[in-house]
Amino acid sequence: RDYSPWFPFLRLLEQALDQLPSTAKKVFYRGLSDDSDHAFFIGERFFWSGILACASSITDLRPDQRTILAIHCPEGKDLSEFATNRSNAQILLP
Repeated sequence: RDYSPWFPFLRLLEQALDQLPSTAKKVFYRGLSDDSDHAFFIGERFFWSGILACASSITDLRPDQRTILAIHCPEGKDLSEFATNRSNAQILLP
């Protein structure tokens, strides 16, 4: 596959991510509905390809989310400054 047409967009995305404040929290949370097409197991490690929005606290997840992932990551980008509900800190994991 030729990914060269995407390079200008990816460069712009990388520059935008560099402008966002970083957070050094090590554990982030992601909730999934029960219709997930993957069975997760405790302690399982997997690779998530793509940009992922997470919560910085498990209490920020919706109550209808049946699968909760605890994601250990060295850093994320804090989006709470741009969120409509600033009490729920949203973190972007690039």
